[in-house]
Amino acid sequence: MLSLLFLACVSGPPATGDGVSDEGGGDPSDSEIAGCEAIDADADGADACDDCDDDDALAYPGAVERCNGRDDDCDDALGAEEQVDADADGVGDCIACDEAGFGAIPGDLGGAALVDALHEATSGQDCADYSAETDWMFVELDKTSDGTVECVYTGRRTAVGSDKPDATDMNTEHTWPQSLGADVEPAKCDLHHLFPSDADANNARGNLSFAEVSSVDRWWDETGESALGEGTWEPREVHKGNVARAMLYFAMRYGYATDPGQLALYRSWHAADPVDAAERTRTLRIRDRQGEANPYVVCPDLVDRL
Repeated sequence: MLSLLFLACVSGPPATGDGVSDEGGGDPSDSEIAGCEAIDADADGADACDDCDDDDALAYPGAVERCNGRDDDCDDALGAEEQVDADADGVGDCIACDEAGFGAIPGDLGGAALVDALHEATSGQDCADYSAETDWMFVELDKTSDGTVECVYTGRRTAVGSDKPDATDMNTEHTWPQSLGADVEPAKCDLHHLFPSDADANNARGNLSFAEVSSVDRWWDETGESALGEGTWEPREVHKGNVARAMLYFAMRYGYATDPGQLALYRSWHAADPVDAAERTRTLRIRDRQGEANPYVVCPDLVDRL
């Protein structure tokens, strides 16, 4: 088994006019310390004495670890997710970001500029046959080894054979509603926002906006999590992050704005229900079929830069 690739960033001492360095084991001179303290090439607030990568504004002591194979927080270790290597290929599983083609997105992009860059980077996403794509979703993509699929809102499971279930039992949830823009291909058949759903729960959700429901009219999950109330819909906890990443993806890919309130909600759900191996595998399988992965799944740190 290959060991995980670890690229540590080490700051070397700055050159001095008299050729003095600390390579011989001595302490750096006051002039050397003063020199690097005055340097902050990437303007991230950490001087070159402490910054393990003074060319990257997102790498500094205490920074958030990204899925990039580098030591972003300067603690001489990769992030916990980067150390998971389920397929034993020697590369952390979350390095799927680079493998999916998004590693070239500049680290200093944020907000609208980042959305524009991701829109361009996902331009290869395509599909044309809604029926064929949803057939594949039920029969291949989301069917588990026991031959069932699970409703994302209720957790109820139903058996699936070589055809998708009867639409009155389980059908397709458009996380971004068809009535609000997901009614024409390729948006309609884009599997990054389509999921299996109990028919009644899907009908109840309709085109309601997602929110944290404080006054519940009806629970749609036996655990009391998916809820309808106040003209809004709250998914169960284990699907909130998936919803957030699907909605942010759809808005980015098809040119819709996300208002500040919704963005704050999606960020909170993204943090509370982070990407897991199943969601990562799902988006990469969709990439193999339809052309692109959801960048917010394979590069989860992007959400915090919106």
